[in-house]
Amino acid sequence: MFKDVIDLSQKLIKIKTISRNYRNMQTCARFLERYAKSNKLYFEYHDNGNNPILLFSNGNNRKFDIMSLGHIDVVPGSDNVFIPRISGDRLTGRGSFDMKTGVAVSLELLKWVKDENKDISMGVVLTSDEEIQETHSMDYVQNLGVQANVILDIDALSGISTIVEKNKDVVFVNLISEGVKASGMLPWEGKVL
Repeated sequence: MFKDVIDLSQKLIKIKTISRNYRNMQTCARFLERYAKSNKLYFEYHDNGNNPILLFSNGNNRKFDIMSLGHIDVVPGSDNVFIPRISGDRLTGRGSFDMKTGVAVSLELLKWVKDENKDISMGVVLTSDEEIQETHSMDYVQNLGVQANVILDIDALSGISTIVEKNKDVVFVNLISEGVKASGMLPWEGKVL
């Protein structure tokens, strides 16, 4: 499985899925649809206003025992960062950490669950607007009726070996501001008016 994860990660890194690049998002969606079909995974494609939403599962349903959440979009970079490289035990390239390798792990795990006939209903949901910090795709997913008993947020940065089962001191604040929004990875592109 490890080699398959690396191979799939490298293929995904090569696709320049920069946020708001609809053509490349479509290229990635078609690639992942072919992946799903070749591995006999159930696949649904949804489009939320130029933001593809991809749903994979080991059966035709939307209620899962386990669901993995991820995204295929990445922040901009020069052409050379879209060339995957392996140096020692490290894979580098745009999205290798955030989050194309996580996507590959989730899909290969789903394939394993299906191939081993595990009695687990599993789904993988991938959005394409995370890096631009829009929430429209997740609202869309909720409206599809997707549910799970356990949700794996593979984009959480608390460490790959850490399971976060709850957080404390959660505060919801409604802030109103004006300006030009930017990704947390590119804060210099933002501007407060």
